Amino acid sequence: MIGCRITSLAAIVILLVSTLSILLIEEPTSGSLAFEDDVLINGDGGNVDQASPDIAASGNDIYIVWQDRRNGNWDIYFKASHDGGNSFGSDTRVDDTSRTSTLTDDGTDQTDPEIAIDGDGNIFIVWTDDREGRPLIYMAVSTDDGDTFSWSMQVSYYLRGTQKRPHLDISPSGRVFVAWEDDRASMGHEQIYGAYTDDGSTFSDAARISDSPAGHDCHTPRVAFSNDNDLHVVWTEDNLHDLDIRISDSINGGSTFSSSRLLSREPTSSDQEMPDIDANSTTVAVVWKDTRNSSADVYMALSTDGGSTFPPEFRVHPGGLSGHQYEPEVALEGSGNISICWTSSPGISDTRSDIQMTRYMRNGTLENVRTVNDPGSGVTQDSPSLAVSRGRAHIVFRDYRNSDQPDIYYSRTTGSGQEGEAPTLYNYSVDPILAGLGTKFTFKVSYSDPEDDAPLPGYPKLNLYYMAAGKLIRYPGSPFNMSLRMSPPPDYNYKNGETYLISVVVDRQLELFHSFSARASTGNLTEVETELFNGPVLDWEGPEFELVSPQTGTWLTSNLVDFTLNVTDTLSGVDPWSISYQRFNVATGTWDSWQRKGTTQVIDEHTLRYDVRMTLFDGTENMVRFRARDIVGNGDGDLGYSVSGTYRIFVDNTAPFFRMNNPISGQILHDTEIGINVSIWDLGSGLDIHSVNVSYSVGDRENYGEWIPVESLGGVLVPDDGDPSLYYLVMKLTLTYGYNNLFRFRAADILGNMRVSNEVQVIIKEKEAAVSDRPPDPVASIQPKVSGSVRPHITWSPTYDPDGDLVHYWIRLSENDGSTIVPWTYLGPGLTYWDPPEEVTLEPGRTYIVQVMPHANGVNGTVTNSTLLISTDANIPPPAPTGLEPRATSDPSPILRWDPSEDPEGDEVVYFIRIGRFYGGGDVLDWTSTFTETKYEIGGILGAGTYHVQLMCSDGVDFSTISHFTLSIGIYSPVVESERTSIVIYPPEDIVPGETDMKHEKVELSIFNKGFTFDTIRLKLDGDATLRDDMDVYIENDIVEVAPGSHVNTTLVIVLNENTEVGFYSLNVTATSLDGISTFTRAMTVRIVDPAAIGQVGDNGGKESGSGTEVLLWTFFIIMIVVLLSMFYAYYRIDRKQRLERVELIRKEQDALASSRQK
Repeated sequence: MIGCRITSLAAIVILLVSTLSILLIEEPTSGSLAFEDDVLINGDGGNVDQASPDIAASGNDIYIVWQDRRNGNWDIYFKASHDGGNSFGSDTRVDDTSRTSTLTDDGTDQTDPEIAIDGDGNIFIVWTDDREGRPLIYMAVSTDDGDTFSWSMQVSYYLRGTQKRPHLDISPSGRVFVAWEDDRASMGHEQIYGAYTDDGSTFSDAARISDSPAGHDCHTPRVAFSNDNDLHVVWTEDNLHDLDIRISDSINGGSTFSSSRLLSREPTSSDQEMPDIDANSTTVAVVWKDTRNSSADVYMALSTDGGSTFPPEFRVHPGGLSGHQYEPEVALEGSGNISICWTSSPGISDTRSDIQMTRYMRNGTLENVRTVNDPGSGVTQDSPSLAVSRGRAHIVFRDYRNSDQPDIYYSRTTGSGQEGEAPTLYNYSVDPILAGLGTKFTFKVSYSDPEDDAPLPGYPKLNLYYMAAGKLIRYPGSPFNMSLRMSPPPDYNYKNGETYLISVVVDRQLELFHSFSARASTGNLTEVETELFNGPVLDWEGPEFELVSPQTGTWLTSNLVDFTLNVTDTLSGVDPWSISYQRFNVATGTWDSWQRKGTTQVIDEHTLRYDVRMTLFDGTENMVRFRARDIVGNGDGDLGYSVSGTYRIFVDNTAPFFRMNNPISGQILHDTEIGINVSIWDLGSGLDIHSVNVSYSVGDRENYGEWIPVESLGGVLVPDDGDPSLYYLVMKLTLTYGYNNLFRFRAADILGNMRVSNEVQVIIKEKEAAVSDRPPDPVASIQPKVSGSVRPHITWSPTYDPDGDLVHYWIRLSENDGSTIVPWTYLGPGLTYWDPPEEVTLEPGRTYIVQVMPHANGVNGTVTNSTLLISTDANIPPPAPTGLEPRATSDPSPILRWDPSEDPEGDEVVYFIRIGRFYGGGDVLDWTSTFTETKYEIGGILGAGTYHVQLMCSDGVDFSTISHFTLSIGIYSPVVESERTSIVIYPPEDIVPGETDMKHEKVELSIFNKGFTFDTIRLKLDGDATLRDDMDVYIENDIVEVAPGSHVNTTLVIVLNENTEVGFYSLNVTATSLDGISTFTRAMTVRIVDPAAIGQVGDNGGKESGSGTEVLLWTFFIIMIVVLLSMFYAYYRIDRKQRLERVELIRKEQDALASSRQK
């Protein structure tokens, strides 16, 4: 039982996240059990009693423990096999009953031994020990394969009561948990207690596990770990009516336990007792003796979700099985099957009994029941204990064949019972263990046979399953016949092992499981199968996103926003290079292209932290989203990416604005207590109404007083009915007579952005004697009275106030019958014109009433009633000018241009312009005519900021309506620079037909921000070069973020292929700022030059560089070569002549010498 779990855990470590799965499979499989002859274990050599055997197995190590009376009382003995049960060593006594650290016998009993093995091979044995005069729980440990044991240690001491019948299990990390019966809480009535040790030497305090009421007894606890933390304990409860099986769970390794729950669900008052349990990471199997039928049977409850739920229990043997079945044991096999053995007695009064066994197959079927002990013995066998290792069941039991002195016998399965050993499968693997859909998975396994038996044709096999509706279903084509690996060449020595493999493509979203099976062609024909592995793991889901910061729906104070995002993929993990973001461009109303910027940091194996800084607009329309893929390329959205939700970010980096309604700067007043009306608005987070302060001076600008909250001076902020961002400040301020009355306001928004208004200077003179304030003079009349426009521009001559007060105007438009079209509308101080709202269209042929009322210092003047006839015969004014350029510039004195307006009747059009710092204002430039010019050059210098421009035109008879524009000065100003504006490219001479991207020409671009704020600049290409199919032109990073006064570099790439034609092509690089208005275009040229041409062309505007000079150089070189050759030739001729003359002289001398010797 313990060995099975150790084997499973080893497999889990080898193969990623493998978990054993004991589940239903559609196609049933069959098998059979056979057992070897019984082997006597105890070696006492006499007729003494042995009882209570227990067994544990790990690999080839088989360990058996029992209680033995060879010393006159019960002691604990141990025996080991290290060859899988072929042979056993000598008996070893485990308990130490002496208090003087010597192995002696004090006549006390040690009984009920239980054994377990940890992952390092250490052996732990617990038992009931009476050395203190009452039963207590003791333990001993061996770290040398059972050759020696430590001195006995007490597990849990308590001043009173008894402890007995212990059971233990060990977690994968090595925690040893022991449970036992304990009556400390209610003398004579046992409950279940437990304690654990992590070091094998000291135990935790005992904790009560059972929660039965007083008077109920709990017996025979059994313990099983599912993993390091999950622990399950079962026991028998005597509830005074019958016996039941209960279970309690711990999720912290035994520190605390859940309330118990009833596991057996029999409908009658029958007994269920003698439970046993085994568990792995997915499966918990519990068996017990059950008397719900006419005889005792063995039932099993099986959980496939780690013990969370248990379907109804079922009988593990045929219903017609004679006699009584009791003392069940259970062990989970690595293959997914479950081995179960028990004691079977022919009748309740019959003393003969056998050990029987079956297997619950992972396909949901049961094997035929087989008898474990030697047949025909005619004596009793009972008290079985079961362990499974390497596919074989090992059973130890008590046997009465030696008269009335029972012995301990051992047996094991042989599969089909054939001679020789079955083959072994090992080194199993799958590559990759985790991948996406459509991946080819390669499965490998090594086959070996001790007798060098070759595998049966078609073996080894890959058994591939998938999960559906809680069942394991064979994958189409499974089992797959595996092929012998041919590289490196096999030697067909099956003792040493050969490797087999097969590749399978999986293109569906499935949860997969697999195992390997084999059978030899000769010798032992037992079919062996590995444990069932989880995997390979298919990852078909993309990453998920969690925005850590900033918090959506809250206001931020900076346009530079730092984003932190957690990107998680629970299977393959996130591909860090795939993370990018996309920002909604408020200015253009479109999404920018995806950007791969920012940094990533590993949080854990599944999660990356992504940090990136973005530049956002003021306001509530900022939207950002992210996308990513996992390591295997999965994404749930378009283009194979998972895309996050859209995060809306609020940014307010702008302080409130002011507009002085009354009085205006320079106005002459006659009362030192002046009434003030100021419009204050904030388009972002909203005005902080407690931040509005006023400061004033009655001396000069050096003598401003402290800032005073306006409410302390009686000021009231009145919200606008239709615009929640707008407030009207109404207050009074006491000044002095004279010219030096100065005041200004200060206000902040909710986030603390603060602005100080422009200074207002008023002149207060003593008023001439008057009895009361007089109303302003009425307006004479409006113009035009007759118009051909359905939205006429209405004007009137300014009127005057007898007291010198500033005159404001109100206007109302009505039908001829008096019904209102536009209600009384306030126009502001000094405005003597009005354009009907765009939604108002007057009908030709009808007469309307226009009413204008002057207002000064709280006194209304007489209303002037004028008629306005819309006539098809009347003059139609030109439309309002459009297309103002530039809308944004860094030039403080720009030339403003606009589109000409066409007069419907062909009349000459005259234009008028006005510029102010606020909407409708003219404080920078009052109405000025440009005559027929559609441009205006600003003579002065405008500071950085946003200005309001108004344009109007006239045909000499009527005026158009007024068009309104904004002009940004110095806020955004992109510039593109490059040292190579004329790009000359020589294609390579060794072009290989069929190849593309033969040459990449790279040109560095410098992107400058000459504005006054952080800018995100988008680059766009156009021109002839971008329209050609024989070249590819792009910018490596087409969106750059640049601080004011700084620049960044990016690269223009031109890719040529074998079809690129020689020629001269235009190319424009346009930079657009964050506002979508400020642009700059750098004109460039691309020249593709024939490399065979004599003249060479450089990046100098496309001009050829002096081919005549090169001809002269070549001529000079040729002449020099000819001269040199001539000189060499002349030297050669002279030297040859001299050598010939010398030879002739020598010959003459030799002839003369010969002649003289003859004489």
